[in-house]
Order: sequence, then structure tokens, then C-alpha cells
Amino acid sequence: MESKNYPVGRVTYIFEFEIVPGKEDEFWKFMEEEGTPFWLSFPEVESYTVYSKMGGHGGYEGHVVIKDFALMDKINSHPLCGPTGKRCAELTQNFQRRFLLLSKVYVKE
Repeated sequence: MESKNYPVGRVTYIFEFEIVPGKEDEFWKFMEEEGTPFWLSFPEVESYTVYSKMGGHGGYEGHVVIKDFALMDKINSHPLCGPTGKRCAELTQNFQRRFLLLSKVYVKE
């Protein structure tokens, strides 16, 4: 098995949530028109992915991969962060967040 080192500081911001019942269409429209464009407007964001979950807490999990943790200050101070977060909070419930710091990746040879 080969081990590859990736850039130190690379972070995955993870948020788990459920969509408010009856607001599914409104939530996905918001994500396509506002939520996703907000995250992808930052050049330092490598990817933004939303998963349906088959266990654990929450029905969905979002992953935002960023180059380093310092970017979170830039994101949180952006003028659209507050309104985008507020709208997301209106459409979701049981929201939890955490961060993963990349240490090492193992790949098949």
C-alpha cells in the first residue's frame, strides 16, 4: 500500500442536516441558486459535495474541501455569508458541523 502526503492544512468542512419536511424543493432550489454558488465563488474551495446518508445523524451531509483553515475567516466575513446561512437555517434542521484535517491518504499501488 502506498502512502501519499497531501498539503498540510487542507480541511474538509462537514455539515450534517435534515431538510425541513415539506421544504425539499425549496431547499434544493436554494442550493442551486444561492448555496452552491456562494461556496464555489471562493477560488480556494476545491470542491463542494452533498451526500444522502444511510446511517448516522441527519439525512444529508455536505463536504466543502478547502486549502486551509484560514479560509474560514474569509468566508465568515463575506457579506453574503450571513444571509446565505440564515436562509439555509430556515430550510434545514438538526444542523451539526465539524472539520476534518487531512493527515494522510493511502492508495492501492
